[in-house]
Amino acid sequence: MSKPPTLFVRRASGLIREVGPWTALATTMSWTIGGGVNWLMIKVSYDFPGANIPLAFLMVGIGAIVTAVAYTYLLASMPRTGGDYVFISRGLNPLLAFILTWGYWLATAIATGTIAFWDVWYWGLSFQIAGVALGDKALIAIGNALSTDPFQMLVLGTILTLGMGLVAFFGIKAYTKLIWIFFAIPVVGSIVMFAALINGNLTSAKALFDATFGTGTWDKILQIAYDTGFNDELYGVFTWEATAGALLSPMFAFVGCWSMASYIGGEIKEPKKTAIWGGVMAVLIITLYMVGASYLVYGAYGKFISAYTYAFFKAKDKLAQVMPYTGRPMLPFFVAGLMPGQPILQILVSLIAALWLLNDIPAFYLVSTRLPFSWSFDRFFPEVLADVNKYGSPTWSILLAIILAQISVIGWFWGEAFGYYGLALFIADLDSLSTLLWWLPSVFASLAATIFPFYRRDVYKRSPLKQEIGGIPVMSIAGLAAFFMQMFLYMSLLGSGQKMTLMFELVLFYAIGAAIFIFYLVYNVKKGIDIKTLFGEIPPM
Repeated sequence: MSKPPTLFVRRASGLIREVGPWTALATTMSWTIGGGVNWLMIKVSYDFPGANIPLAFLMVGIGAIVTAVAYTYLLASMPRTGGDYVFISRGLNPLLAFILTWGYWLATAIATGTIAFWDVWYWGLSFQIAGVALGDKALIAIGNALSTDPFQMLVLGTILTLGMGLVAFFGIKAYTKLIWIFFAIPVVGSIVMFAALINGNLTSAKALFDATFGTGTWDKILQIAYDTGFNDELYGVFTWEATAGALLSPMFAFVGCWSMASYIGGEIKEPKKTAIWGGVMAVLIITLYMVGASYLVYGAYGKFISAYTYAFFKAKDKLAQVMPYTGRPMLPFFVAGLMPGQPILQILVSLIAALWLLNDIPAFYLVSTRLPFSWSFDRFFPEVLADVNKYGSPTWSILLAIILAQISVIGWFWGEAFGYYGLALFIADLDSLSTLLWWLPSVFASLAATIFPFYRRDVYKRSPLKQEIGGIPVMSIAGLAAFFMQMFLYMSLLGSGQKMTLMFELVLFYAIGAAIFIFYLVYNVKKGIDIKTLFGEIPPM
């Protein structure tokens, strides 16, 4: 008689535990700080007149911290690669886990290419700010080209996608070194940014802005905004309705920060300390960063941010007549406007958005490669995707992630150059759904954390983190609070006026995920795999 097959693809994952607390912290921050805080935090003032943006970021930030506490306990209990997939499949239901993380994976794999393509746009802003700081029109011209030429965005986006993807083949140690290289500069730049924002609150932002871009520029921009319909009563009066709508921006900015470290859980060392620093401590720092930046920039500029953004979208041609370049309304642009006569510091600040977004790419690759690995290790995706090379990297999962990221880059190029239809429309739609796809797994992982100390008491007892309050596990308390907050925010996202076609696509994505899981369920049962026992076990290290 032949021996029954092993539960998992092999008896050891083959992954190497190289990620310590500080690297987990840097990786989580790299995943999170990017377009949400540097672009959407400013643009949202145009989208939702009357919103209190710092308050919106604070509300989501509190939810993120609570959720991070629950995930910290989950990761300490099950330090395995796969994040939400492992937590939900072992804590609730494997079908639900696969469906939810299938959507998470699709969104992340495509977003990797999206970030690579649009990061070139951010580099354009850096060149524009550097050109104004140094009085160099050639740099401004380069910045304008990078911000508007789809072909250049295609070429440079492809270089970023392929370059950072190839490094992933050489192991988690090499990859985290790449993250640290691109992490250090924006950290320094962010320190300078906060110093400039504090100074802008203590002195006159108007005087500093005019000194940077020319005497009277501030008033001219305000006049352009008023002439094209900007309304003080609409944009200057706080409303709860507008603030609730503005939650979409911080939700995009924060999403996934609480779970990033868990997706490389099988590659972390010192699980207790790394779970804390890659989880709750990282999210606490991120919350302070985002809430602090929003409070200081809106405190310094007030309604001018909304007026400039309004003029940018409604009268860009007129704005170009009073500005040396029609700088996109992004955080580094407004920070640079508070630093006249300091070209080196202005250039450093201008690099913040581009480098923070650039560092998203390796963090996103870690997620888009580890999820297929974890599914295939459980025998619920092509098993070849669980193969690892001599560096401990999942070779075929990395190749798949690179291909999908490059398809995304090509799709965005096609949309910008020729119009959004076919592949370009699919990529754009998936981008529109990304926050929904990223958010929902955390609702159910929070629920898993709530019952985990009771439902999987055997695993919980071995965890290095199992504090209790009045006999009730802190993990359960945090999980229940996180479930409430995550569900509330998810429902607010659903109620924000999503298009019916997008909702159909969302359901279709999940249905495809369900079909894949059921196919492998039938296939594995026929092979003699004990499915109940498989999902009752924690994957081997």
